[in-house]
Amino acid sequence: GYFAISIQLPDAASLQRTEATVKQVEGFLRQDSAVVNIVSLAGFDILSRSSQTNSAVLFVNVKPWDQRGRGQSLDAITRRLTGRLMGMTDAIGFAFNLPEIPGLGATAGVETNLQDRTGRPVSAFAGDVQAFVQAANQLPAAAGMQANFRARVPQLFVQVARTAGLARG
Repeated sequence: GYFAISIQLPDAASLQRTEATVKQVEGFLRQDSAVVNIVSLAGFDILSRSSQTNSAVLFVNVKPWDQRGRGQSLDAITRRLTGRLMGMTDAIGFAFNLPEIPGLGATAGVETNLQDRTGRPVSAFAGDVQAFVQAANQLPAAAGMQANFRARVPQLFVQVARTAGLARG
């Protein structure tokens, strides 16, 4: 069996800072008796499937069923590790099972995509997304829904004058 861990640092955190957090998480994962292997991808947000310097995903392989004792189901392991991840002060993280049917969401469950085709400002769409999430969370079947859309994250475009940058002297 295996599961994933999603880690997110504050917006615009550097990749080096994310890598340091990943190493910290790998350290306590290696102490868990159920863990066999870990594959880490710093700079990738599995939930939005995008490259972000402040995100990371870890894929954690555990021992086969016959080598794990009581309380070592994937759900028990992910609950235990999520408790430890939630204790981090420099990042948020949680462990989760991957979807039973590949392609149906990023986590075990269902994924929903919203799209605004009206050309309104992004801030208006952000309000609609939050209203949708709040309404969906009122339904017992959708409790715990989250949106990974964040309209207030600053973005910077840098245009490099390559010829001037390469000039010597």
